[in-house]
Amino acid sequence: MQVLRAQFNWEVAFKSTLRYNRLLAKAHGLLSGMDGFPGWGMRSDAAGCQGDELYSDSQGGELSSDEGATSAREDALRRPSQKDKLFALLTARGATSSATGLLESKPMKINMHEFNEHLAGLADRDPAVRQKAVSGLAKYSFAEWQGTPDAVTAAVAVLVSASPHRSAASADGAFRAEAAKALGNIGTQSPAVLPELRRLLQHDADDRVRAEAARALGKIGEGAGTASQALAAVLGDPHAGDMLRGVAAWALGRVSPLAAGTAPALGAAAGDRSGHVGVCAAEALWKVSGEDGRAVLRLAARLGDPAVCHAAAQALYRIGAGAKEAVPALLAAAKTKDRLFRELVIMALRKIDPTAATKAGLV
Repeated sequence: MQVLRAQFNWEVAFKSTLRYNRLLAKAHGLLSGMDGFPGWGMRSDAAGCQGDELYSDSQGGELSSDEGATSAREDALRRPSQKDKLFALLTARGATSSATGLLESKPMKINMHEFNEHLAGLADRDPAVRQKAVSGLAKYSFAEWQGTPDAVTAAVAVLVSASPHRSAASADGAFRAEAAKALGNIGTQSPAVLPELRRLLQHDADDRVRAEAARALGKIGEGAGTASQALAAVLGDPHAGDMLRGVAAWALGRVSPLAAGTAPALGAAAGDRSGHVGVCAAEALWKVSGEDGRAVLRLAARLGDPAVCHAAAQALYRIGAGAKEAVPALLAAAKTKDRLFRELVIMALRKIDPTAATKAGLV
Protein backbone atom coordinates (compact mmCIF):
# COMPACT_ATOMS: atom_id res chain seq x y z
CA MET A 1 0.00 0.00 0.00
CA GLN A 2 2.81 2.38 0.91
CA VAL A 3 4.55 1.54 -2.36
CA LEU A 4 1.40 2.32 -4.34
CA ARG A 5 0.92 5.61 -2.46
CA ALA A 6 4.55 6.57 -3.10
CA GLN A 7 4.14 5.77 -6.80
CA PHE A 8 0.94 7.83 -6.95
CA ASN A 9 2.61 10.81 -5.26
CA TRP A 10 5.55 10.57 -7.66
CA GLU A 11 3.22 10.52 -10.67
CA VAL A 12 1.30 13.56 -9.37
CA ALA A 13 4.54 15.44 -8.80
CA PHE A 14 5.84 14.46 -12.22
CA LYS A 15 2.66 15.60 -13.99
CA SER A 16 2.67 18.86 -12.04
CA THR A 17 6.27 19.52 -13.04
CA LEU A 18 5.50 18.67 -16.64
CA ARG A 19 2.58 21.13 -16.70
CA TYR A 20 4.79 23.82 -15.18
CA ASN A 21 7.53 23.21 -17.73
CA ARG A 22 4.98 23.50 -20.50
CA LEU A 23 3.85 26.78 -18.97
CA LEU A 24 7.43 28.03 -18.99
CA ALA A 25 7.85 26.91 -22.60
CA LYS A 26 4.71 28.77 -23.53
CA ALA A 27 5.95 31.91 -21.81
CA HIS A 28 9.28 31.69 -23.62
CA GLY A 29 7.40 31.15 -26.87
CA LEU A 30 5.25 34.22 -26.29
CA LEU A 31 8.33 36.32 -25.68
CA SER A 32 9.92 35.32 -28.98
CA GLY A 33 7.97 38.17 -30.56
CA MET A 34 7.88 39.31 -34.14
CA ASP A 35 11.54 38.44 -34.58
CA GLY A 36 10.94 34.83 -33.58
CA PHE A 37 11.20 31.95 -35.99
CA PRO A 38 8.03 30.60 -37.55
CA GLY A 39 7.00 27.46 -35.74
CA TRP A 40 8.72 28.26 -32.43
CA GLY A 41 6.58 30.88 -30.81
CA MET A 42 4.19 33.71 -31.31
CA ARG A 43 4.56 37.06 -32.93
CA SER A 44 4.15 40.13 -30.83
CA ASP A 45 0.44 39.84 -31.26
CA ALA A 46 -0.98 38.54 -28.03
CA ALA A 47 -2.79 41.80 -28.49
CA GLY A 48 -2.68 41.20 -32.23
CA CYS A 49 -0.49 44.11 -33.41
CA GLN A 50 -0.21 42.34 -36.75
CA GLY A 51 -3.57 40.66 -36.39
CA ASP A 52 -1.92 37.32 -37.10
CA GLU A 53 -2.76 33.88 -35.81
CA LEU A 54 -0.34 31.81 -33.76
CA TYR A 55 2.34 30.14 -35.83
CA SER A 56 1.93 26.60 -34.56
CA ASP A 57 1.39 24.54 -31.46
CA SER A 58 5.11 23.95 -31.08
CA GLN A 59 5.63 27.09 -29.01
CA GLY A 60 9.10 27.12 -27.61
CA GLY A 61 9.58 23.64 -29.08
CA GLU A 62 12.63 21.89 -30.40
CA LEU A 63 13.75 21.95 -34.01
CA SER A 64 12.85 18.78 -35.83
CA SER A 65 13.86 17.26 -39.14
CA ASP A 66 10.35 16.73 -40.48
CA GLU A 67 9.03 18.43 -43.57
CA GLY A 68 7.08 21.08 -41.65
CA ALA A 69 10.10 22.14 -39.63
CA THR A 70 12.26 22.27 -42.76
CA SER A 71 9.66 24.48 -44.44
CA ALA A 72 9.61 26.78 -41.41
CA ARG A 73 13.40 27.07 -41.39
CA GLU A 74 13.39 27.89 -45.11
CA ASP A 75 10.62 30.43 -44.47
CA ALA A 76 12.79 32.11 -41.85
CA LEU A 77 15.72 32.25 -44.25
CA ARG A 78 13.69 34.26 -46.72
CA ARG A 79 13.93 37.13 -44.25
CA PRO A 80 17.58 38.29 -44.35
CA SER A 81 17.52 39.53 -40.74
CA GLN A 82 16.96 35.96 -39.56
CA LYS A 83 19.84 34.22 -41.34
CA ASP A 84 22.54 34.84 -38.75
CA LYS A 85 20.22 33.87 -35.90
CA LEU A 86 19.11 30.68 -37.60
CA PHE A 87 22.66 29.69 -38.53
CA ALA A 88 23.77 30.15 -34.91
CA LEU A 89 20.78 28.15 -33.65
CA LEU A 90 21.34 25.26 -36.03
CA THR A 91 25.08 25.23 -35.36
CA ALA A 92 24.49 25.13 -31.61
CA ARG A 93 22.33 22.06 -32.17
CA GLY A 94 25.04 20.30 -34.20
CA ALA A 95 23.43 20.95 -37.56
CA THR A 96 26.19 23.02 -39.15
CA SER A 97 25.98 21.24 -42.50
CA SER A 98 22.21 21.78 -42.66
CA ALA A 99 22.64 25.47 -41.85
CA THR A 100 25.33 25.93 -44.49
CA GLY A 101 23.24 24.11 -47.07
CA LEU A 102 20.19 26.24 -46.42
CA LEU A 103 22.15 29.49 -46.47
CA GLU A 104 23.92 28.62 -49.72
CA SER A 105 20.83 27.28 -51.50
CA LYS A 106 19.92 28.42 -55.01
CA PRO A 107 17.38 31.22 -55.58
CA MET A 108 13.85 30.02 -54.86
CA LYS A 109 11.39 29.70 -57.70
CA ILE A 110 7.67 29.12 -57.95
CA ASN A 111 6.42 25.79 -59.28
CA MET A 112 4.83 27.10 -62.48
CA HIS A 113 2.53 24.10 -62.94
CA GLU A 114 1.03 24.71 -59.53
CA PHE A 115 1.01 28.46 -60.14
CA ASN A 116 -0.97 28.12 -63.37
CA GLU A 117 -3.51 25.94 -61.57
CA HIS A 118 -3.97 28.70 -58.99
CA LEU A 119 -4.44 31.31 -61.72
CA ALA A 120 -7.02 29.16 -63.46
CA GLY A 121 -8.81 28.62 -60.16
CA LEU A 122 -9.31 32.36 -59.72
CA ALA A 123 -11.71 32.33 -62.67
CA ASP A 124 -13.77 29.39 -61.41
CA ARG A 125 -17.44 29.93 -60.58
CA ASP A 126 -17.16 28.00 -57.33
CA PRO A 127 -16.28 30.37 -54.46
CA ALA A 128 -14.46 27.57 -52.63
CA VAL A 129 -12.21 26.93 -55.64
CA ARG A 130 -11.48 30.65 -56.00
CA GLN A 131 -10.64 30.89 -52.30
CA LYS A 132 -8.29 27.93 -52.48
CA ALA A 133 -6.60 29.43 -55.53
CA VAL A 134 -5.98 32.86 -54.00
CA SER A 135 -4.78 31.25 -50.77
CA GLY A 136 -2.29 29.25 -52.83
CA LEU A 137 -0.90 32.46 -54.33
CA ALA A 138 -0.71 34.04 -50.88
CA LYS A 139 1.59 31.26 -49.66
CA TYR A 140 4.40 32.17 -52.03
CA SER A 141 7.16 34.15 -50.30
CA PHE A 142 8.88 37.31 -51.48
CA ALA A 143 11.93 35.24 -52.41
CA GLU A 144 9.85 32.91 -54.58
CA TRP A 145 8.20 35.83 -56.40
CA GLN A 146 11.61 37.45 -56.80
CA GLY A 147 13.00 34.29 -58.36
CA THR A 148 10.07 34.02 -60.79
CA PRO A 149 9.46 37.49 -62.33
CA ASP A 150 7.15 36.15 -65.05
CA ALA A 151 4.80 34.89 -62.34
CA VAL A 152 4.73 38.35 -60.75
CA THR A 153 3.42 40.00 -63.89
CA ALA A 154 0.69 37.41 -64.43
CA ALA A 155 -0.41 37.22 -60.80
CA VAL A 156 -0.64 40.95 -60.19
CA ALA A 157 -2.70 41.47 -63.33
CA VAL A 158 -5.22 38.87 -62.18
CA LEU A 159 -5.29 39.86 -58.50
CA VAL A 160 -5.76 43.56 -59.18
CA SER A 161 -8.40 43.10 -61.86
CA ALA A 162 -10.31 40.17 -60.40
CA SER A 163 -13.73 41.76 -61.00
CA PRO A 164 -16.50 40.48 -59.57
CA HIS A 165 -14.29 39.92 -56.54
CA ARG A 166 -13.38 43.60 -56.18
CA SER A 167 -16.84 44.27 -54.74
CA ALA A 168 -17.26 45.20 -51.09
CA ALA A 169 -19.60 42.29 -50.38
CA SER A 170 -18.80 40.84 -46.97
CA ALA A 171 -19.01 37.30 -48.37
CA ASP A 172 -16.05 38.14 -50.57
CA GLY A 173 -13.95 39.49 -47.72
CA ALA A 174 -11.87 36.36 -47.24
CA PHE A 175 -10.93 36.39 -50.92
CA ARG A 176 -9.87 40.03 -50.86
CA ALA A 177 -7.90 39.53 -47.65
CA GLU A 178 -5.89 36.68 -49.19
CA ALA A 179 -5.37 38.77 -52.33
CA ALA A 180 -3.93 41.56 -50.17
CA LYS A 181 -1.62 39.06 -48.47
CA ALA A 182 -0.37 37.81 -51.85
CA LEU A 183 0.23 41.37 -53.05
CA GLY A 184 2.14 42.13 -49.86
CA ASN A 185 4.46 39.19 -50.50
CA ILE A 186 5.07 40.44 -54.05
CA GLY A 187 5.80 43.92 -52.70
CA THR A 188 7.65 46.47 -54.79
CA GLN A 189 8.40 43.94 -57.52
CA SER A 190 5.34 45.34 -59.31
CA PRO A 191 4.34 49.03 -59.49
CA ALA A 192 0.66 48.03 -59.36
CA VAL A 193 0.89 46.58 -55.83
CA LEU A 194 1.03 49.71 -53.67
CA PRO A 195 -1.93 51.51 -55.31
CA GLU A 196 -4.09 48.40 -54.88
CA LEU A 197 -3.11 47.93 -51.23
CA ARG A 198 -3.82 51.60 -50.51
CA ARG A 199 -7.21 51.23 -52.19
CA LEU A 200 -8.08 48.22 -50.05
CA LEU A 201 -6.87 49.97 -46.89
CA GLN A 202 -8.85 53.14 -47.50
CA HIS A 203 -11.99 51.99 -49.23
CA ASP A 204 -12.81 48.36 -48.49
CA ALA A 205 -15.93 47.79 -46.39
CA ASP A 206 -14.46 44.85 -44.46
CA ASP A 207 -12.07 45.61 -41.60
CA ARG A 208 -10.40 42.22 -42.05
CA VAL A 209 -9.45 43.16 -45.60
CA ARG A 210 -8.24 46.60 -44.54
CA ALA A 211 -6.15 45.03 -41.76
CA GLU A 212 -4.57 42.59 -44.21
CA ALA A 213 -3.77 45.48 -46.55
CA ALA A 214 -2.16 47.40 -43.68
CA ARG A 215 -0.17 44.33 -42.68
CA ALA A 216 0.98 43.85 -46.27
CA LEU A 217 2.17 47.46 -46.42
CA GLY A 218 4.04 46.95 -43.15
CA LYS A 219 5.74 43.85 -44.53
CA ILE A 220 6.92 45.84 -47.54
CA GLY A 221 8.45 48.38 -45.16
CA GLU A 222 9.93 51.69 -46.27
CA GLY A 223 9.28 50.81 -49.88
CA ALA A 224 5.64 51.52 -49.05
CA GLY A 225 6.36 54.95 -47.57
CA THR A 226 3.75 56.58 -49.80
CA ALA A 227 1.08 54.83 -47.71
CA SER A 228 2.13 56.52 -44.45
CA GLN A 229 -0.60 59.16 -44.53
CA ALA A 230 -3.29 56.57 -45.19
CA LEU A 231 -2.03 54.41 -42.30
CA ALA A 232 -1.90 57.41 -39.96
CA ALA A 233 -5.47 58.28 -40.92
CA VAL A 234 -6.66 54.75 -40.11
CA LEU A 235 -4.78 54.80 -36.80
CA GLY A 236 -6.47 58.04 -35.80
CA ASP A 237 -9.95 57.01 -36.94
CA PRO A 238 -12.13 56.43 -33.85
CA HIS A 239 -14.67 54.56 -35.95
CA ALA A 240 -12.21 51.94 -37.20
CA GLY A 241 -11.95 48.63 -35.38
CA ASP A 242 -9.30 48.12 -32.71
CA MET A 243 -7.65 45.24 -34.56
CA LEU A 244 -7.34 47.33 -37.72
CA ARG A 245 -5.93 50.32 -35.84
CA GLY A 246 -3.42 48.10 -34.04
CA VAL A 247 -2.13 46.72 -37.33
CA ALA A 248 -2.01 50.27 -38.73
CA ALA A 249 0.19 51.36 -35.79
CA TRP A 250 2.61 48.50 -36.40
CA ALA A 251 2.68 49.17 -40.15
CA LEU A 252 3.13 52.93 -39.80
CA GLY A 253 6.27 52.42 -37.74
CA ARG A 254 7.69 50.20 -40.47
CA VAL A 255 6.81 52.09 -43.65
CA SER A 256 7.78 55.57 -42.49
CA PRO A 257 9.84 55.42 -39.28
CA LEU A 258 11.67 58.72 -39.84
CA ALA A 259 8.82 60.85 -41.18
CA ALA A 260 7.98 63.92 -39.13
CA GLY A 261 4.41 62.83 -38.47
CA THR A 262 5.06 59.21 -37.49
CA ALA A 263 6.21 59.62 -33.87
CA PRO A 264 3.46 62.14 -32.98
CA ALA A 265 0.78 59.86 -34.45
CA LEU A 266 2.09 56.84 -32.57
CA GLY A 267 2.56 58.89 -29.39
CA ALA A 268 -1.07 59.97 -29.44
CA ALA A 269 -2.26 56.41 -30.09
CA ALA A 270 -0.09 55.00 -27.29
CA GLY A 271 -2.53 56.51 -24.81
CA ASP A 272 -5.61 55.30 -26.67
CA ARG A 273 -8.74 54.16 -24.84
CA SER A 274 -8.17 50.76 -26.43
CA GLY A 275 -5.45 48.83 -24.63
CA HIS A 276 -4.80 46.83 -27.78
CA VAL A 277 -4.16 49.91 -29.89
CA GLY A 278 -2.16 51.49 -27.08
CA VAL A 279 0.24 48.56 -26.72
CA CYS A 280 0.80 48.27 -30.48
CA ALA A 281 1.38 52.01 -30.85
CA ALA A 282 3.67 52.24 -27.82
CA GLU A 283 5.99 49.50 -29.04
CA ALA A 284 6.02 50.98 -32.55
CA LEU A 285 6.81 54.37 -31.00
CA TRP A 286 9.78 52.95 -29.15
CA LYS A 287 11.09 51.36 -32.34
CA VAL A 288 10.96 54.61 -34.32
CA SER A 289 12.24 56.85 -31.53
CA GLY A 290 14.75 54.55 -29.84
CA GLU A 291 14.92 56.10 -26.40
CA ASP A 292 11.43 57.50 -26.04
CA GLY A 293 10.51 57.10 -22.36
CA ARG A 294 6.86 57.77 -23.14
CA ALA A 295 6.58 54.42 -24.89
CA VAL A 296 7.98 52.48 -21.94
CA LEU A 297 5.76 54.26 -19.43
CA ARG A 298 2.69 53.67 -21.58
CA LEU A 299 3.49 49.97 -21.74
CA ALA A 300 4.14 49.84 -18.00
CA ALA A 301 0.72 51.35 -17.38
CA ARG A 302 -0.88 48.58 -19.46
CA LEU A 303 0.48 45.88 -17.13
CA GLY A 304 -2.57 46.46 -14.97
CA ASP A 305 -5.01 45.91 -17.82
CA PRO A 306 -6.10 42.23 -17.85
CA ALA A 307 -6.99 42.44 -21.53
CA VAL A 308 -3.48 43.39 -22.71
CA CYS A 309 -1.13 42.82 -19.76
CA HIS A 310 0.51 39.81 -21.44
CA ALA A 311 1.14 41.81 -24.62
CA ALA A 312 2.58 44.72 -22.60
CA ALA A 313 5.00 42.40 -20.77
CA GLN A 314 6.10 40.88 -24.07
CA ALA A 315 6.74 44.32 -25.55
CA LEU A 316 8.80 45.39 -22.54
CA TYR A 317 10.82 42.17 -22.80
CA ARG A 318 11.62 42.94 -26.44
CA ILE A 319 12.71 46.48 -25.56
CA GLY A 320 15.09 45.06 -22.97
CA ALA A 321 17.52 47.32 -21.13
CA GLY A 322 15.86 50.40 -22.61
CA ALA A 323 12.76 49.71 -20.51
CA LYS A 324 14.27 50.31 -17.05
CA GLU A 325 11.61 52.92 -16.28
CA ALA A 326 9.12 50.05 -16.24
CA VAL A 327 10.95 48.10 -13.49
CA PRO A 328 8.78 49.37 -10.57
CA ALA A 329 5.61 48.42 -12.46
CA LEU A 330 7.04 45.02 -13.37
CA LEU A 331 8.02 44.32 -9.76
CA ALA A 332 4.48 45.10 -8.68
CA ALA A 333 3.05 42.95 -11.47
CA ALA A 334 5.23 40.02 -10.39
CA LYS A 335 2.95 39.60 -7.36
CA THR A 336 0.12 38.40 -9.61
CA LYS A 337 -1.48 34.99 -9.14
CA ASP A 338 -1.66 34.46 -12.90
CA ARG A 339 1.21 32.01 -13.39
CA LEU A 340 1.76 32.62 -17.10
CA PHE A 341 1.68 36.41 -16.71
CA ARG A 342 4.05 36.14 -13.75
CA GLU A 343 6.55 34.17 -15.83
CA LEU A 344 6.32 36.75 -18.61
CA VAL A 345 6.94 39.53 -16.10
CA ILE A 346 9.88 37.73 -14.45
CA MET A 347 11.55 37.04 -17.77
CA ALA A 348 11.08 40.68 -18.77
CA LEU A 349 12.65 41.80 -15.49
CA ARG A 350 15.61 39.46 -15.90
CA LYS A 351 16.32 40.91 -19.32
CA ILE A 352 15.67 44.56 -18.45
CA ASP A 353 17.35 44.74 -15.04
CA PRO A 354 18.91 41.50 -13.78
CA THR A 355 20.07 43.20 -10.56
CA ALA A 356 16.56 44.30 -9.65
CA ALA A 357 15.23 40.83 -10.42
CA THR A 358 17.86 39.24 -8.19
CA LYS A 359 17.20 41.61 -5.31
CA ALA A 360 13.49 40.81 -5.54
CA GLY A 361 14.24 37.08 -5.43
CA LEU A 362 12.91 36.58 -8.96
CA VAL A 363 15.67 34.33 -10.27
